[in-house]
Amino acid sequence: MARINVEKVVDKLADELKASLKSAVNTVAPDNNIDIHSLWKEFKKQVTRNCKQWEQVESTAVDTD
Repeated sequence: MARINVEKVVDKLADELKASLKSAVNTVAPDNNIDIHSLWKEFKKQVTRNCKQWEQVESTAVDTD
C-alpha cells in the first residue's frame, strides 16, 4: 500500500480534471448554465471534505521515479 495526499493530487491534475468535469456535465446536461469555475471550486471542496488528507491506495496505482 502507498499513501497519496489527495489535495495535492487534485491540484496536480486540476487542468485535466476540470476539462473532464466540464465534458461530463455537457454530456449529461447539454443545456446547462453551470459556471465551470464555481463547479470546480465546489468539487474540490467536497473532495477534501469526503477524503482523508492522506488516502491509502494500492501500490500498483503508484509509480515512483
